[in-house]
Amino acid sequence: MIFDKIKSVKDYAQYWPQIEASISRRDKPFKDDSPKAMRARKKSADNSIWKMAELYFPDYVRDEAAGFHSRWGAISRTWDEPVLVEAFRGAGKSTFFTFLDPIHTILFGRVHYMLFCSYNEEKSTNFTGRILAELKYNRRIAADFGQIIGKSIDYKAIGHFEAQVPKSAIKTTVQAVSIGQDPRGWVAGSRRPDYARLDDIQSRKFARNRKNVENYPPMDNPGFNPRYGLQIQPCHLCHRREQPRCSN
Repeated sequence: MIFDKIKSVKDYAQYWPQIEASISRRDKPFKDDSPKAMRARKKSADNSIWKMAELYFPDYVRDEAAGFHSRWGAISRTWDEPVLVEAFRGAGKSTFFTFLDPIHTILFGRVHYMLFCSYNEEKSTNFTGRILAELKYNRRIAADFGQIIGKSIDYKAIGHFEAQVPKSAIKTTVQAVSIGQDPRGWVAGSRRPDYARLDDIQSRKFARNRKNVENYPPMDNPGFNPRYGLQIQPCHLCHRREQPRCSN
């Protein structure tokens, strides 16, 4: 896949035309494009992240999901508390929690301001850039949901952009940040962040530094700060604030 070549912001600039071509040609259009079929697909996708993946990202779900995958949908719907997810390498953590779930959340207008955080901002754009590209060029999504990303938006916006399904009252801001940044005061219009995904918040160099590891607070500490939730790899920290009342 073309995204295997993306390691930095500069790579997005170099490969963006190939990304557009790859996504645009990847999935065949739906055979039934009637309004009735479209409503049925959207209803099915709304009820299940996995079903959404089968419909709009069949290339990502070629095999049947494992038993533990069924629990991830419930985990992604947890509100007002940080959730630490640990699974073996190759289990699909990043694909589910920093790609499929965020896109599902955007398509059905459930949050206003998403943050994606890694050990530096450039690493975080690996997640937000893929979301931007799929929302802009995925033909199946466009067929059922319309134009979600503005026509003038391209790779230059991979770290900070807005997405909105036509006729939806909810506009979602997506931003890539670093674990070292202070989130105090961050707003998108009048909205505070209400969705966060932390992945790879420590580099190999950081993890091998004994002082850094010793200074991490214990996870069972009552004062545990969710900013440091990924001290054990491979893990993900998922967090959502109280679900807003949204309507499409």
